Amino acid sequence: VETLKLAQRLHERLRGKNLRVIGIDVLEEENSSAVQSIVRTTGVTFSILRPPDESLMEKYGFKKIPACFIIDKKGVVRQAFMGVPKEADLQAAVEKLLRE
Repeated sequence: VETLKLAQRLHERLRGKNLRVIGIDVLEEENSSAVQSIVRTTGVTFSILRPPDESLMEKYGFKKIPACFIIDKKGVVRQAFMGVPKEADLQAAVEKLLRE
């Protein structure tokens, strides 16, 4: 939940700056209505996607959630944060990539 709130603040702060924030729901034990409830209560306005299988987790090599990835326009992971990142670190990583 804290990571969703952090991502929402980033989404709002950098809106219109060529940034797209996307949430990925990989929690098998939670059904979609539980996730939708969390999204509503946290005020998330960016897209939350649910992959059809665990290949996304395998592709990016993460087992721990939450995880945040900074991905460039070519689909290359430029930085990864496992666990809840510090907001300043996440914003700095995104702003650095936006300047390139």
